[in-house]
Amino acid sequence: MQVQSRKEYLHDYYVKNKAKIRIRNDIWYTKNKEQSVQTTKERRLRNKLKAIEYLGGVCKHCQQEYHHSVYEFHHVVPEEKEFKISILLQHSFESLKQELDKCILLCGNCHNYHHYKEANPDE
Repeated sequence: MQVQSRKEYLHDYYVKNKAKIRIRNDIWYTKNKEQSVQTTKERRLRNKLKAIEYLGGVCKHCQQEYHHSVYEFHHVVPEEKEFKISILLQHSFESLKQELDKCILLCGNCHNYHHYKEANPDE
């Protein structure tokens, strides 16, 4: 008899009990919605601040430092984009890093101007 690793055991358990686990999780979320929403907001903000720091903390074009709400993450090569950064902010920072390596940090104005120039190269 082969001994399963904990990870394999938990995966098998999840596959066999998916519906039951889903119901249990839904009940927990209903009872703890406020706490869950707050925790997610905190994690997203913490990850955004780490991401801004990871990419240098200033707009790549104008070299200005702004409030965190102003920054946007621009994929340098759009074809390499696998995920939106805004989605990954709610996951671990380690999973976010791979996507951040494909991005530059821009303020909202520079990001909008960058896309405008792409669409209107003659102006």
